[in-house]
Amino acid sequence: MGTVYFIIAVLSVGLLVWYVVNKLGHGGSCCSGHEAAPKRIKPKDRDLSNYAYRYAVGVEGMVCTNCLRRVENAFNSNEGIYAKGSLENKTVRLYSKRELTRREAVGMLDGSSYTITGFMEEEK
Repeated sequence: MGTVYFIIAVLSVGLLVWYVVNKLGHGGSCCSGHEAAPKRIKPKDRDLSNYAYRYAVGVEGMVCTNCLRRVENAFNSNEGIYAKGSLENKTVRLYSKRELTRREAVGMLDGSSYTITGFMEEEK
């Protein structure tokens, strides 16, 4: 009887280890628990001093790190835009080399499941 409990315990620990390794490798997320995290799109210019405009953008629908990366990627795929998001605050700080409108920012997320809830220019 003790051997059966030992085998069950070993299998349980093995299953737990597999689960944790799988979550670490693929991201523990709401929207893609079985997919690897999206590849990060980095802006060509990462020197923030080269960006004349800054915006605080509220984004509804970001609930996990994969969501955050998708939103950042949607913005960073545009020339002259550098996005840094905060999952905790559900916001993205946009750094732009040109003036942006809310409509343009909304268009950058067009076709995604994320919605801009706020758009405000910040002082540099």
